[in-house]
Amino acid sequence: MDEYLYVPSLKGKRGERLALKELADPVKNNIKPIINVINVDDTSKFYNGNAFVDLHKNLHKNKNDNELESIFSNIYGQTSIKSRFTSVLKYGYSDNLLSRIKPYIFNLEKGVAIRIPRSSLSNLQTYIDSVTNVFGIDSKLIDVIIDFEGINDMALSLAQEFSSNIKNALSKMNISKVIILASAFPVSLNVPSDAISELRRYDFLLFTALRKSIPQVIFGDYGSDDPLDPKIENGMNIVPTIRYTYDDCWKIVRGHYDSAMPYDFSQFYDLSKRLSGSNFYKGRSYSWGDDVIFKCANAACTNGNLETWVRVAMNHHITFVVNEHARLLSS
Repeated sequence: MDEYLYVPSLKGKRGERLALKELADPVKNNIKPIINVINVDDTSKFYNGNAFVDLHKNLHKNKNDNELESIFSNIYGQTSIKSRFTSVLKYGYSDNLLSRIKPYIFNLEKGVAIRIPRSSLSNLQTYIDSVTNVFGIDSKLIDVIIDFEGINDMALSLAQEFSSNIKNALSKMNISKVIILASAFPVSLNVPSDAISELRRYDFLLFTALRKSIPQVIFGDYGSDDPLDPKIENGMNIVPTIRYTYDDCWKIVRGHYDSAMPYDFSQFYDLSKRLSGSNFYKGRSYSWGDDVIFKCANAACTNGNLETWVRVAMNHHITFVVNEHARLLSS
């Protein structure tokens, strides 16, 4: 299996894909993102680096084995670059479904990944046995993604209990890698308008706590987004916001809702100026996303749309996590 130090889990929409495309090579070489497929028709436009490929919950929801087999078949058939992908299996796939999707697994001879909720860890060994038997592979070719989904500060107080559960689940297993995946972002941000606020990166803080007793674990998160429904509902209020990673928190640079111009994104000029003038801004050369912020602060670009600023936030965040990984773990 590949070597990597960070696993961002991204919704397979254009903003996230373009955020990956703009990464510098040294950053790209240290990550293995999870591309969560939302629209099968987009698979021909996948990321061209090492990646896990999974089904987003929305694509997976209420599907029977026939429908899931068809989805796996379509994804495999429409993907033009297959050689660097690893398929993700969700915990709970039946032996029947595993048999049916086996022909559509990317690079099976190199291994697969299993994505399992933290609450189901006690059943991990049984599921690994099913996968190895049906696919005819060694457990040493399996990466395990332990998914905490959305967490808050309460998770930190339970870190010792989580650590014991994970160690117990892994104690007799000979698997490849273990990824701790979580998100600190709520579905809806509740922070002041026209201000810079902070949101603690509880996902990273939980990872650092677990790593003290399980040093082999790898960090994963949901980037600048929550794990849930990727759709923007019609009629929801849009508040221009830039999400910017700095040390163990997110800086939330927020504008305000303007009922007279609900889809006017010109506020991003002022938000970029405020961010670029702060003491936590990393400078325009730090990442593609930081360069966009600099240009916008100096009115040297269009103000973009929501997709643009997802792309900016994700690109900066992934760059920051890779660049600061060693420093933050040792601090």
